[in-house]
Amino acid sequence: MSFPARVKHLSDACDSQSQEGGAIPTGALHLDFCSYALAQEALRRYHYNPKRPHGRTCWIGVWYGNVFYGCVIAGNGAAPHRGRRYGLCDQGVTEITRIALRRDHPFSVSRVLRIALLLIKERFPETKLCLSYADAAQRHVGTIYQAAGWIYLGAIVRSYIRVHGEVVHPKTLHNRYGKGGQAISWLRAHVDPSACYVKQAPKYKYAKSLDPALTSLLSAQRLPYPKGIKP
Repeated sequence: MSFPARVKHLSDACDSQSQEGGAIPTGALHLDFCSYALAQEALRRYHYNPKRPHGRTCWIGVWYGNVFYGCVIAGNGAAPHRGRRYGLCDQGVTEITRIALRRDHPFSVSRVLRIALLLIKERFPETKLCLSYADAAQRHVGTIYQAAGWIYLGAIVRSYIRVHGEVVHPKTLHNRYGKGGQAISWLRAHVDPSACYVKQAPKYKYAKSLDPALTSLLSAQRLPYPKGIKP
């Protein structure tokens, strides 16, 4: 799959900005908005969770030269009222929900993150803070976020719900069944009498400020980076 013909695109030279603020498109690594179909194919091939995130979504393709290597997906995420603790409206916080890349990629993922933030800000100009989570269940500790200088905010432990044998995020059930659809009592009465909570492995929470006013707030919450997970 080749890189799309787009007048304004971003490359690994994005650190060098023109006087007008536009990116200088030189170098082999390119990121650009891509179609849902292309992103879905990357999820299916390169990510452990191929399900499409709900809500507003930004699909970002990753190319090296003319070769498609995968995608970065950003959007609302699953956390309700995600902006409240930072003094922001929910639209001020965007979550990177998936990074789906071929294992043989010849570039730094931290560089991909840095470029992707520019595109996220272009698509969602109200974004002041980006969040992402590394899944301990997949033996991830967030090495790519550490390399990119993101702030580590701690481990989050959540319970999902098993319904008809499927372990599902409560928000997915809310989207599926409507208000109250994530309540165990309602699920047992209307969907699956055996519905139950399932405790998940922790997820390591990382944050990147896109607004200087938030930097001091996040820095005060910074925790030491977690280390690799032992076998």
